Amino acid sequence: MASGNQLFTEDGILPGLGKKTQKAREDAFLKLLQHFEKKESEKIMLEGFFDLMDEHGVYVADKEVDELCALSDENGDIDHTQLFDYARNSKFWEILIKKDVYANEEVLKLMTKTYDLSGRAKGPPKISKLDTINKAINKVSSAFAALDKDKDGFVTKRDFERAFPSLTSVQVDACFKKFDKDKDGMLNFTEFKNFMGKRKSLPDKALARCTSTLSLRSGPPGYSTLSISSPPKYEDIAE
Repeated sequence: MASGNQLFTEDGILPGLGKKTQKAREDAFLKLLQHFEKKESEKIMLEGFFDLMDEHGVYVADKEVDELCALSDENGDIDHTQLFDYARNSKFWEILIKKDVYANEEVLKLMTKTYDLSGRAKGPPKISKLDTINKAINKVSSAFAALDKDKDGFVTKRDFERAFPSLTSVQVDACFKKFDKDKDGMLNFTEFKNFMGKRKSLPDKALARCTSTLSLRSGPPGYSTLSISSPPKYEDIAE
């Protein structure tokens, strides 16, 4: 146990547990990435990752978006190790691990209250943005797994009809029309997550820049005079 009165650091951990806490953070981040892993390549869908960061208000600087896009392959997917190593030295990592009262009311109710030495409640517990995201995404993951019977990483209209027999084919079609962004007739994890969360219209900031960067890179020769290393800024393409 730590000596003196300084039992905890600003992060709320015992001074001697720095390495243990760092390992826990890294494991939590890797767990988060697994939700956006493509079955066939075992790489991370970069657009899905940025979509999640935007959804939870994690600011990713344009420079960081561009650099991660440059590390991705022709499909916009990135290796686990590359994204993990980059993230640990990024500005958005600092946002992810900082402890604050990020949890929504429902999550806070499920968490154990903390008390001072006199037994009085100390108020809402402080948790990191990373923990909050994982708690939220675990619920989506459970629902997705229940529908994805063949475990191929997609939910089809047939999966919907089996799981929700009360829905009409018209209702199912309407759902897919709104959330099946790539129009392949299936919902991947990101699309299903947005369906569950009733997300507003996309794109968001980091996702918009990532999408524009990847589209410029995959465009035909002479498609644009814009440099691939300098895609349009979000403010230039947002409505």
